[in-house]
Parts: sequence; C-alpha cells; structure tokens
Amino acid sequence: MHLSYLSIRNFRNFSELDLKLTPTTVIVGENKVGKSNLIYALRLVLDPSLPDSARRLRAEDFWDGLGQPFAGNKIEVSVEISDFEKDKKTQAVLCDCLISKNPMVAKLTYLFRPRKGLTTKAATEKDYEFVIYGGGDEKHQVGSSIRQDISLILLPALRDAEAELQIWRRSPLRPLLERLEIDDDRIKEILKQLENATEKLLREKPMEELAKSITNQIVEMVGEFHGIDTHLGFASTRPDQLLKSVRLFIDGERSRSLSEASLGTANVLYLALLLQELRNQEEKNERVKTIIGIEEPEAHLHPHVQRLVFRYFLGKNTPLIVTTHSPHIASVTPLKSITLLRGTADQGSKAFTINQLGLADIEIADLQRYLDVTRAEVLFAKGVILVEGPAELFLIPAFAESMNHNLDRLGITVCSVHGTDFLPYWKVLSQKGLNIPHIVVTDGDPRNINGRIRVAGLSRGCRLLDSHPELKEKVKESLSGDDFGRARKLLTKANIFVGETTLEADLLESFSDSIIETYEELNISEKAREKFEAAIERAKKQKANGIEEILSRIVGIGKGRFAQRLADKVKGGEPPQYLKAAINRIVSLVKTENA
Repeated sequence: MHLSYLSIRNFRNFSELDLKLTPTTVIVGENKVGKSNLIYALRLVLDPSLPDSARRLRAEDFWDGLGQPFAGNKIEVSVEISDFEKDKKTQAVLCDCLISKNPMVAKLTYLFRPRKGLTTKAATEKDYEFVIYGGGDEKHQVGSSIRQDISLILLPALRDAEAELQIWRRSPLRPLLERLEIDDDRIKEILKQLENATEKLLREKPMEELAKSITNQIVEMVGEFHGIDTHLGFASTRPDQLLKSVRLFIDGERSRSLSEASLGTANVLYLALLLQELRNQEEKNERVKTIIGIEEPEAHLHPHVQRLVFRYFLGKNTPLIVTTHSPHIASVTPLKSITLLRGTADQGSKAFTINQLGLADIEIADLQRYLDVTRAEVLFAKGVILVEGPAELFLIPAFAESMNHNLDRLGITVCSVHGTDFLPYWKVLSQKGLNIPHIVVTDGDPRNINGRIRVAGLSRGCRLLDSHPELKEKVKESLSGDDFGRARKLLTKANIFVGETTLEADLLESFSDSIIETYEELNISEKAREKFEAAIERAKKQKANGIEEILSRIVGIGKGRFAQRLADKVKGGEPPQYLKAAINRIVSLVKTENA
C-alpha cells in the first residue's frame, strides 16, 4: 500500500497541484517553495496526532492569489491510496473510501468550506468548517479511527532529539519500555535489591553530612517555619516509576549520556527507536499501515550517514515521503521518485517529475549513476549549462566571471555529461520533465569525410530538437546545404550553442599565450614545450594543421587539470562568441524565471 496521488487546491503555496506519488517520494526545491506545506497538507488528511483545532484553518492558509481568503473559497486536499489488493486489513479499513475496485484505489479528502446553507460569498472565518470524507461523497465521513489505522507519522526538521529522548511522555523509548513483559514478582525482587544497595550508599557518612548541610542552608535562608526537610536518594523505586528511571546511554561500557553525543548521533538514535516502535505496532495489529513523512533528514548528519540512512529507508516496505535540501540524499533516490517543486509567477508552486518522459530503462540507469556520482547538484539548480567534459567545467565559470556574472550567486550549475550524448539530460530538464532552465554548449568537431566537411556538433544539436519540429527541419536543410553558419544560428534559438572546432582550438585566437604558459607550467620537458609552441603557431595559421598535436599533448597532461590551471589566466579576457552568447542566454533565462 502507498499513496499514489495528491491533489491540493488553494492551500498556502499551491493554487492547483496534481501530483502522482511513488512508494517513496522525495520532494526537492529551493526555500519557500512549499515543501513543508505539502507535508502539512498530507497531515490534514492523515495525521492522527494533529488536533482538530489545527485543521480549522486561518486566512493565511489560503493561497495568496485568491485575493480574499474566505468569501466562499474552499481549500481541498485529496489523497489516493493504491496497491492494497492483497492486504485484507487495509481493504477493511478503506472499504467505504473506494473510487475504483480494479485496480483497487481509495480516496480520502480534507475540505475546508463554508457551512452548508450559507451564502458563500458572505462567509467569514467563523462560518467555515472542515470535513474529511472517503470516496467521492461527503456522506462517507472519515473519523479518527481511520487515521489511527492508516497514519502519517511526521519527523519534523531540526528536531531536538536529545530533549525528546529525555522527556518521558514524548520519548520514543517510552512505548518500547512499556511493552516489556516483565513479571511483577520479578520487578519487586529487583526493587528490593535496589533499595538495599541505595540504603548502603546513603548511610555513608559523607552522604549523611551533605544531606544535613543542605537542610541547614535552607533553614538559615528562610527559617525553620518555612524550612524544607531534604534527603538524598535515587530515582523513584516505586514499581510504576521504575521503568521511567531507565535512561539510554551510548558508547557501551563508557556509558556516555546523550548530552555528550553529537546532534547527528541523537537524530540517528531517535529514528531507530521510532522505527522499532512502528514495527511493534504493526506486528501487534495496533496499526494497519504507517506512512512516514520526514522533513530534511540530513539535519546534522554526515554526508555518508545521510546516504546510508536513506538507503535503509529505501530498502523497507514502508511508504515514505521526504523533503530535502541534500544532494547526497537526492543522489541515492530512484530518479522516478524525485519531485521538484518550483514557484511560478502567478499560479503558485508546481510539481515536476520525469515520469511522463518515456525514458528507456537504460537511459534511466545511466542518469541514476550520473546523479549518484555528481551528488545530484543539478536537481537544486536554478539553471543548468550542459557541457561535454571537464574543460568546460573550469573555463565557463571563469569566462562568466569576466562577464560580471557569478554563476553560484545566480544558482547556475555547469554540468558535464562526460561525453556527447546530451539527449537524456536534455529530456530530464525539459518543460515536460523537471522544467529547469538549461542550455547546451558543445564542440563543433568538424570532420572531413570523403572530401566533404561534416560538423558533428551541429548534427548532435539537431538531434535534440524533437520538440521543435519546424526548427529541426530548417537545421537539417542548412546542414544538407553545408550552410553551417545558418545551422549554428538556428540552434541558438533552442538554447544549443555549438563551437567552431573544439574548445581549446576556439581559444587559440585570443588566448594562445595563456595556453602556452599553462603547458609550460605543467610539463617540465623543454623539448615537449618547444613542440607544443610550434604546434600552436601552425594551428593559428591554419587550425587543421597542428590542432591534433595540441589536443594530444593536452590530453597527455589531463584536460581537466590543464583547464583548471588555464582558468585563472583567461579571467578578464573576452570568451569566444558562442560561449559569450551561451552564458548571456542562461543568465537571461534564470533571471526571467525568477523575476
């Protein structure tokens, strides 16, 4: 069983949100886009710990775009639950909430609206009420019993795990201890042993003197009439209080208290205790199914621990909804489980996934490995520059800085696809996918094939134009007529920027001295440096002559290493025209999107 669909209307960040959910759904997005509000919307329907007073919403809970918050407007949150055909317990709980029997789908709806019979436009806050019902009919109202059986349990962000563990009524250790089946006679025997041990310690002369001195100090302060007779002892030895005196320690025999633990350690411990109790509840049929909601589980956790904890959750048969800012968590999330929330200028926050793209399994597998290696930074970007390899990763930010653009401040990520197959990444970032502003920068890579020049970069750009059929035909027409300049110009309309040859060769005209200087710094062979400089001179006169040797020698050093050293030397210089146009375009797209 899992939540399969979520619909939100007129609630906080959301004017209209319709989102297909997976058994594990990970919500990413920038601050103030509504990640926590989405979780709260689910709580309105499913959280048994949320009091009814919190379900009576206020003016600020309506979407801002409504103008007037009440005046007949409604807030509605619906969730659909699927995949419980083989789960008789869930079927019994949700039998009155079904909207489909084959496949079996149940629907629960929270509705905040004017009381029936009122003139809705005149309705004010005091005229509003909430109802929670199943299926598509308000007659099937859902009470707290269903929320106890099908529950959303929330782990809020930045919780004070240490404090929660120390307060008995809130500690996740409490239900685990209360479930212990220890014979009453055995408890009494243990208590007697504790009493004997404590009496021996308390009869020690230093202990008696300390107790007496405390009493005397009080009498001296407030007099005998107001004095307090004190004594020293241990935690209560009453049978009903014995378990409450149990405390959790860490580090084995060292018995360090939680106050000495790191925040991350306390959070991991809190999660472990909570999961243990949820497992106990389901095994003892106290709860049919639990949906876990976690806000920012990365709080205080080391990146490796973030990935380990989340991989653990992925391996469990428990519906899970997570909000996160962590690329480490996103990197180990199945790509189909990622939902990106992004704000719009006039329609509230919208959700984007890749699930409608029709990507092949091999494409998804490649993208998943890519996100794991790069730690999924692309998912958190306001704009993306897709490039071929490491050289562009270092040089494009340097050129952007020369143009007075700080890519980090703009939230723009330069993303290497480590090759020339841009199509899967292009699809993922497209409007039908995650809808993140993006451009492609690629080499021209001209080749002489049977006496005719072919520009591979223009052809690979053309392959990205399936969503622009008219433009694609024009580019094909230009390529068939060897009008490479026109093809290059047409591709820029689709945010695809193609160089003349390769990046290094395109830099020769303005940065040959910097390239030579970089090579000399990285190669100690005087003979090699002389040959490299000679190849530079030949290539400047005729690019086809000498460029292969230049590239070969740069590859021998390492293109990434070479570009890293070169980046400092090109700052302040004028980049090639296609790079300048590419940087200006992505900056413009991001600024327009976030205006």
